[in-house]
Amino acid sequence: MPVARGFATWGTDSGHDNAKLPEIQAFALNAEALENYAFASYKKVRDAAVEIVRVRYGTAPRRIYYSGISEGGREGLTMAQRFPADFDGIVSGVPAINFTGLQAAGARNSIALMGNGWLSPAKVKTLHKAVLDACDTLDGLADGIVSRYVACRTAFDPKKLRCQDGRNSDNCLTEAQIAAVEAIHSPYVFSFPLANGVTSFPAYNYGGEDQPGGMVAWITGSKPPVYPLSSVEDQGRIWYFGSGFVRYFIAADPNFDPRKFRPEDFRTRVEHISALMDSTDPDLSRFAARSGKLILKENMADHAISPFNAIAYYMSVVQKLGQVSVDSFIRFYVTRCQPRRRRHQQR
Repeated sequence: MPVARGFATWGTDSGHDNAKLPEIQAFALNAEALENYAFASYKKVRDAAVEIVRVRYGTAPRRIYYSGISEGGREGLTMAQRFPADFDGIVSGVPAINFTGLQAAGARNSIALMGNGWLSPAKVKTLHKAVLDACDTLDGLADGIVSRYVACRTAFDPKKLRCQDGRNSDNCLTEAQIAAVEAIHSPYVFSFPLANGVTSFPAYNYGGEDQPGGMVAWITGSKPPVYPLSSVEDQGRIWYFGSGFVRYFIAADPNFDPRKFRPEDFRTRVEHISALMDSTDPDLSRFAARSGKLILKENMADHAISPFNAIAYYMSVVQKLGQVSVDSFIRFYVTRCQPRRRRHQQR
């Protein structure tokens, strides 16, 4: 534990308490709470914590570090982009940085899975086996891992799983299910630019579909997605989060039907939310100039957030600053595991 090793540590609830809300996204109806969640609370808590340390120990911290994954990873990059002088080192794992695109894609994908498009857990296993059959040995090694994950996107075709003669079983996919798989593995494209010129959210990756906490937990759910939502445990989490995002962040109406969402109908609001929430600014020059260091990590079997999201961000930083500059302060790692989803901060 950091505390036992002499570190001062702190964290924040992002400015609201989910337990007191009718739904976890309901705080977004309050402009101050929304801004706190987007970026402001992390700066406020950091500054207050540094002052407490200074008063208690007679000196400010010599070094300040941040570590977080998923939403916490977004928050880490938020600090590097908005407040580059505040942290000496940041670890950002599987960051939800294209937040607007992530939630819109989650809603789109879940709608594609409704009704006849739904893949049961048994169908997910069938999909996973077919992906391994097509892609496992692309790296020359049969080990149950899709290491050539980019090549797999062209090597695997879900249409090869089409049910024959109108039959439907756990060992094949119907036309509606194939269409849902293709939607999930296609980018979500906006007709107008989001913050920092981003126009899409990347497609999800193939591989690791049937792992614990994988495709069933995040995308397909143990039961088909419906609206109004049924039990949270039944629904894929991307529908739980995406539908709530549409209703509370964008429409500002808990009763809005997220199945009717079109970004063009809410362009001004979408642009506003993107400017608040999307930590996609590639200009980390101020963070680098004050000798900040960044570790960026992505899990290629992640079904909560497309792993190509962080890859696209890293490449945008390289394009902005150049590879030599990026190599001087960023290390980017990819793994093949699905992380436990939690936000964690250590200073």
